[in-house]
Amino acid sequence: MNLDLDALLELPTQGYERGAWLYEEVIVTGLNEPGEELEPVELYQSVLRGAILTGAQLRRWVFEGCLLIGCELSNVSFEQCSFEGCHFIDCKLVGSDWRACGSLKLSLSFKGCDLSYSLMSGLSLPELSFEDCRCHELSFAQSDLRGARWLNSSVLGAQFEDAKLDGAELSGALDERFDPSECSMRGATISVSTAIRLAEAQGLKVSADP
Repeated sequence: MNLDLDALLELPTQGYERGAWLYEEVIVTGLNEPGEELEPVELYQSVLRGAILTGAQLRRWVFEGCLLIGCELSNVSFEQCSFEGCHFIDCKLVGSDWRACGSLKLSLSFKGCDLSYSLMSGLSLPELSFEDCRCHELSFAQSDLRGARWLNSSVLGAQFEDAKLDGAELSGALDERFDPSECSMRGATISVSTAIRLAEAQGLKVSADP
């Protein structure tokens, strides 16, 4: 996922207007609609900065080539929303619910975000990546996470039942409890500590090379 973040941050600023449905190549500010049910909006090659949408319902929103930075998105329900090539920085998404996005395209990356207690189960999530994030108790059950990557991000208590983690980069997933008997991990890269834990769970003894 290659976004030119510097170029996006140099775009002109445009204030959010309720009822406006299209934003292209602008930095959108002033979106403050906590708890509201919001009708479809489309954003293309744009920045959503400092939005406050706690507990809101976003219906059929389209994000393409967008940066979301410093947004409060906790307990937001994304209903049939699509995200193509989108990057979240320093956003709070605690308890966010993505399940109603169904089979729509979700191409996402997160940096410095908190997605604890969120629901991302049953989704196709190609190119998903987390860097310096909190994913505590996040449900990825039955999701396709092939090729996903975690870098210095905690997955404490996260759920991966029946998920596909083939080819994923898992060595930077902290506080993990991955279980190959519960999810597919063929070709995934894991940390040494994870390898030791899994080996010991099989009754093997691990020692350093002589």
